[in-house]
Amino acid sequence: MNTKKQLKFILSIVSIFILMYANGQALDTSITNNYSNSVVAKVYDVVTKTKTTMTVARQKLFADFFERCDSTITDMISSASDPANIETVKTMNQSSFDSLLTPTEKFAYYTSAKYGSKTAPIPFSQLSLAVKFKDSIGIDGGVVSSLLLKLDTLKQMKDSFYSKNPGSKKSLDTRAFESLTLNNLLSEDQYNKLLIIKNTAKSKNYALTDWQELQTRGLASGYDSVTTISQLAGFYLARQNAYDRYAYDAIQQSANIKSVYDNKPAALNVLMHARRNPNNDTNGQSFQW
Repeated sequence: MNTKKQLKFILSIVSIFILMYANGQALDTSITNNYSNSVVAKVYDVVTKTKTTMTVARQKLFADFFERCDSTITDMISSASDPANIETVKTMNQSSFDSLLTPTEKFAYYTSAKYGSKTAPIPFSQLSLAVKFKDSIGIDGGVVSSLLLKLDTLKQMKDSFYSKNPGSKKSLDTRAFESLTLNNLLSEDQYNKLLIIKNTAKSKNYALTDWQELQTRGLASGYDSVTTISQLAGFYLARQNAYDRYAYDAIQQSANIKSVYDNKPAALNVLMHARRNPNNDTNGQSFQW
């Protein structure tokens, strides 16, 4: 056996050994012994990404499905079918694959990798964050199931929008749908926890940017950096949380955001005054916003 063949043989043995175990669960020998390496790899991928203990029957269900799909595509390629037809079949296969997954498996499978694009099977949203951080937020199984169903609805809304607007640079605004759903399904405390998870990092970045601007404008004297940055971050967090929570009701949203601005930190008051008066080089203490 030459070197290349030896290497190929060794890699084949190693890959099969690895493929027999997914998330600590052994793929059944009826799968590893009776299906091609390609099919075994795909079953392994499903078991790994869904993070479930998959029964032998379900492993076989997926194995048979992948085998049929591979066979169909191979036949189409061999017969020089129109590439557009091949892509259509692939799309249909993907839809069929999604239907084999339970809602919980589907969420785990598609969020195990990067997601959030227009065509992502699980759109990035407040709903997906709620499911992802369900344990930290304290969401029980019944509510999670409801959230997963709403995620399917959200996906259908996005699919419909982009099919009707191919090549559109605009995104479908689903914030009202998300906020109404979450206000109905989560307690006030749970929704607060979700919004803190979603908006804390962004709020801190805004606060740091404002502090740097205060320094650049020569307006930072008299302010403690730690206290001021903390106050600014709290302001931006409260503002974004109000914006997200009440996206379904413009009147409530406007009233809550106004309340946040009515209690903005003194340093932000100074900075906003300076932005409107570029030549102002004072600390703006006498200015009433």
